[in-house]
Amino acid sequence: MSTPDFRKIWGSNVSPENRYKFTDSAYLEGWSYIGSVPPAREAFDTLFRDIDTKMSYLNDELKNQSDSVKEHDANAAAHNAMATTVDDTLVPTSDTNTIRNLVSNLANRIKAATGAGGWKEAPAATLASLSTMIANLATGADITWDGKKFTNHRLGITGLMDQNGYICFGPNCGNLIIQWVSTNTPGGNATSVSLPIAYKQWYKIVATGVVSSSDGDFKQTVAVLKDYNWSMTSFALRTSGSDRPAAFCITIGV
Repeated sequence: MSTPDFRKIWGSNVSPENRYKFTDSAYLEGWSYIGSVPPAREAFDTLFRDIDTKMSYLNDELKNQSDSVKEHDANAAAHNAMATTVDDTLVPTSDTNTIRNLVSNLANRIKAATGAGGWKEAPAATLASLSTMIANLATGADITWDGKKFTNHRLGITGLMDQNGYICFGPNCGNLIIQWVSTNTPGGNATSVSLPIAYKQWYKIVATGVVSSSDGDFKQTVAVLKDYNWSMTSFALRTSGSDRPAAFCITIGV
């Protein structure tokens, strides 16, 4: 069966002024609106013309929808067929470029940030693992305590948190050590002060002071005796008063 010609409209050549016109109520009532009188030929022409016009309109709508679906399918097929290659060696130099180059620029930054060999490779350390490591720098499995002594196994830092104590910052900081000591010193007499741990190469006394005095006199001074009992494990000091004030010292060395 051949395809109907929807462009042909029955009675379309009749001039508008000679066309029969149905009222809305007559159109909805059908032929009964004229009673027993046979309908005029022009009324049949108008009816068939309206039917053909509606059929032509519906055919055009279906055709437009079909063409739209075909175009969409063609565009989807073309989109799915698109392919490109990301080049993660392409260093970004501008905010404006082709889509392929901009994607390649992002891949290059991802590779640089992760330190991996390519942008597709998993990073050596994830944000979650870094968060756990940072949290463990102060607490957790990376820190162990033995009484008042602690060891940070990840950073290599050790220390003694006591009245006389120290912090050794480990090999990453050249094994730098800071020690603090306090002692009662007989006024005018030399007193030997032992360091919590021994230095290996050198150290300096960077601060001294008097903690308290029984008579409220805070003008006493502390003298460090460099030529008396000076070693990598101890040094000597004395104060100017006679009431045995408590002196403190801070040392630094390796």
